[in-house]
Amino acid sequence: MALHENGNAMVLLNGGIINHQHLPPYRKSRGQIFLDVFDHPNPLAAFKQIELYKIEPFTLVIRLQQQLCEVRWDGSEKTVSEIDPLQSHIWSSVTLYTDEIVQKRKEWFNAFISNKTELNANNILNFHRFAGDGDSANDVLMNRSNELFTVSITLLHQQNKISKLHYYDLLTNETFTEQADHSIPVTSIHEPA
Repeated sequence: MALHENGNAMVLLNGGIINHQHLPPYRKSRGQIFLDVFDHPNPLAAFKQIELYKIEPFTLVIRLQQQLCEVRWDGSEKTVSEIDPLQSHIWSSVTLYTDEIVQKRKEWFNAFISNKTELNANNILNFHRFAGDGDSANDVLMNRSNELFTVSITLLHQQNKISKLHYYDLLTNETFTEQADHSIPVTSIHEPA
């Protein structure tokens, strides 16, 4: 997850639409693709233009000003979906969770949303720390036999044209915060039709 100084934000999830077979060698890491798209003045245009042949499948969630998009590479095809930025959403990596568990996590999230009269950064952080049904292998704060587990929680929130990114390191119990003031005018780049 990253927050740009212009207020744009982006999240990378491993996997596209379904869990894929790992077929190395890959031409470039998904993390490098993330940076190439993120650093571009128009991340959506960058995703549409970037060559993804021999790149492992991934999903990007991109927030640009008042726009929210989900873009996916499934190993052979790109998809771009605009998503309502005024609604609440949750994503889970298809490489870590079965369809059944992804659906369960959506249900936990929807129950959390419907039970809150006020959504704020602390409530959302607590959801990420405590949501689940006691199955530590698939709870939101996941631990699979101390071999594969959640090591951090990254929270991004916007308030009064200020975006703040909080990184909670669960191993060292440290917190780091960055912010971007997007009340400063940013030149917008539009794609040609």
